[in-house]
Amino acid sequence: MKVLESYGGEVLFTPGDIVYSSSALLELAPPNIAVEKLMLLMQGEGVTFKDLRDAMTALKGISAHVVGDTIVDSHTYTSMIGGMTKTPTISVRFEKKTDYVGGAGVVAKHLRAAGADVTFSTVLGNDAYKDFVIDDLASFGVRCLPIIDDTRPTTNKNAIVSEGYRLLKIDTLDNRSISDKIVEQLKLEIAKHRTEAVVFSDFRHGIFNRGTIPQLTSAIPNGTFRVADSQVASRWGNILEFEGFDLITPNEREARFALGDQDSVVRPLALEASPALEVQDGNSQMRRPRDHHLSVGPPN
Repeated sequence: MKVLESYGGEVLFTPGDIVYSSSALLELAPPNIAVEKLMLLMQGEGVTFKDLRDAMTALKGISAHVVGDTIVDSHTYTSMIGGMTKTPTISVRFEKKTDYVGGAGVVAKHLRAAGADVTFSTVLGNDAYKDFVIDDLASFGVRCLPIIDDTRPTTNKNAIVSEGYRLLKIDTLDNRSISDKIVEQLKLEIAKHRTEAVVFSDFRHGIFNRGTIPQLTSAIPNGTFRVADSQVASRWGNILEFEGFDLITPNEREARFALGDQDSVVRPLALEASPALEVQDGNSQMRRPRDHHLSVGPPN
């Protein structure tokens, strides 16, 4: 008490209906590890948020061609009724269902929102989701050039949600490779639409694989800035398959997946990835792609 009162403090006695738990107090403001890691990376590279804002502003008026897998993400909202008495079956009542254009489609929408003039090439099924995707992208000002494949559905991932929890996810998709005919159609679209940047957005739902990536890459006009984004850490894909690109953007998990490295910290991880991205020329000499950039971000 003497020490407390010596610097102006006092003790207050409160009723027992308020419990001050030390663990509860600690949980009031837990550290956001992902944000802290991002801040440390930015500080180490000398990057400020002004730099990021300026980079976004610089996208205004840039022409970009996004090529990739469209996903329609759905949320089916329900309320819990209870469980069945004879079987371990959860019973829920349907409330509403919302659909969003995701996958490479949302990449195109983000670029458009940043001010770029965006063309989007993708493969869709001949179904109701096809019309939803085309209408949604048009409303955002994205020029969509869909190739319709009657043999596959438009990819849909439907999460069943109850009281804020995801109970189940139902995927309607076909992950087999696109046909040679569709590959040629995509190559034609890539070659004829001359833009300042081409973005390959790979979700490994049929467009990109070891066979198609070199073919589609070969169609990119000379002098075009090449970007590859590969959201495939949980499936059979590898960001390092996009050889000779100016920029690749794996997050930390995808970089670890590509390199089989679970131990290195982020900076050495990026340095480890850079030599792996070098490609061989006709004389089997190693050369680094022009102005190559590797961006490794925190895990999703």
